[in-house]
Amino acid sequence: MEHYLNVDPAIPSFPGIDRAKVKKSTLEYYASISSVDRNIGRLLDYLKESGLEKNTIVLFTSDHGYNEGRHGVNTKGNGHWMAGGVWGPKRPNMWDTSISIPMAIRWPGVVKPGTRVDTMVSNLDMFRTVLGMTGVEMPDGARVYGMDFSPALRGEAFEKDRVLFGQYDLHNNGLAYMRMIRTSKYKYVRFFHAKNIDELYDLEADPDEQNNLFRRIMREGDPEGVLGRLKGMLEENMRAIDDPLLTDSY
Repeated sequence: MEHYLNVDPAIPSFPGIDRAKVKKSTLEYYASISSVDRNIGRLLDYLKESGLEKNTIVLFTSDHGYNEGRHGVNTKGNGHWMAGGVWGPKRPNMWDTSISIPMAIRWPGVVKPGTRVDTMVSNLDMFRTVLGMTGVEMPDGARVYGMDFSPALRGEAFEKDRVLFGQYDLHNNGLAYMRMIRTSKYKYVRFFHAKNIDELYDLEADPDEQNNLFRRIMREGDPEGVLGRLKGMLEENMRAIDDPLLTDSY
């Protein structure tokens, strides 16, 4: 923590936010990330020193990080307000700042340093991807979600315009039942625990998710059918996992 005492981090702009509290929390977060970085370095050094570096695939990912004041909240999907809000003390959410996580892969002889894969992937893809990287066939009859994105790591053609489905239920210190569809352009979040508070964002025009288009569509209609298409995708994915929220009401 001492290393960051003189650092002045950028504080998200949000009305009524406690800037001193956000700064302190952000610096503590920086210190935590530095600790992770040091220990990943120790692991990579060991692989090199033991002669395993060139035939070992390393995949790094993490749990979800904290919003640190973005959207006025801290923590993640179970966010709590760092400023006043009409939702009460909690602000359940599926913003990208809550659901996105880092992923870095070192695959010696295959992935060139600095390579970036710009398609959306999910942790659900990891099992199929590791099998694809190691040349292991999927067991017959296995019911495994996700897809193999190892072709993208090899620089081969890969599906970029995919759809991601997400679900988040909150039962502790609050109640929320949320389902999400995210494409490269849009995100739709349906809140099953309350009416008329759904969220729809144009991620190309509004990557910070500040302008909820759902409210406008409720007032003016959906002439382009965007919301209707996303609702259809959402219900299709919920049906695929026998989601009880398709029939239950809260």
